Amino acid sequence: MKFTRHPSYDDSIKYFYFLSLFNLILLLFLFIAFLPKLTMSPGLSVFLPRAISSEPVSREDFIVSILNDNTIYLDSRRVSWDELERFLRSQRSKAHQVLIKADQRSSVGVLVRVWDLFRKSGALKVNLATTE
Repeated sequence: MKFTRHPSYDDSIKYFYFLSLFNLILLLFLFIAFLPKLTMSPGLSVFLPRAISSEPVSREDFIVSILNDNTIYLDSRRVSWDELERFLRSQRSKAHQVLIKADQRSSVGVLVRVWDLFRKSGALKVNLATTE
């Protein structure tokens, strides 16, 4: 009885298997490492002040965010004072509700000015977001 011998592989092919395994592990590690960055939705970082007497808001038409450097965002789009006033002039005939998310380190003057602009434009209700 004659047995056939399997051909032996040289050392370069053995390293190929380890290299492909290493590449696979590296790709899995990179995928797991960057997955939270890919799944997080973009947003604004606003540290809201605490309030004891707060109530949930049922709905809002516009969300205005005021960051700690007093920049203003209307529905996650940065706007200047002129753009905000033009937008509110176009919305004057419609009754709307507004939620203002002001950072606790932002200027009170900017908050009051934004609040007044929305009240002059005919907003039914202007709400200020807080944390409980």
